[in-house]
Amino acid sequence: MANRSFFPGAKAYSREFISVPFTISINASNAVTSIETGSTTNTYVVSAARSAAGTYDITFVDSFPKLVGAFFTVEAATAVDRVVQIASVNLTTKVVQIKELAAATATDVGAAHKVHCWFIFSNV
Repeated sequence: MANRSFFPGAKAYSREFISVPFTISINASNAVTSIETGSTTNTYVVSAARSAAGTYDITFVDSFPKLVGAFFTVEAATAVDRVVQIASVNLTTKVVQIKELAAATATDVGAAHKVHCWFIFSNV
């Protein structure tokens, strides 16, 4: 087995992981009403806006060298069968586009709901 060195705290090979958790609130008209970061120190997200049916552009403050991963959860008062996935990543312009999918088609929910997001970037 190879000799591997883990960095303290993160138990990861990379020294510089940036964790960006936030929640996008979307109203019944499918417009973004707020972005909740849950922290005054997490100021990585500039904006989130609807760009097409079920499609949202998320703009970050910084341009990170690499997107390591992303996780999404939909919170809705009524049952909705949704999958959220990344549609495109442009780290130069700091924009990540996500889509809410119903049967593999980007579709608006049409009811107030939230999308909980957690992006992990590498800073090296």
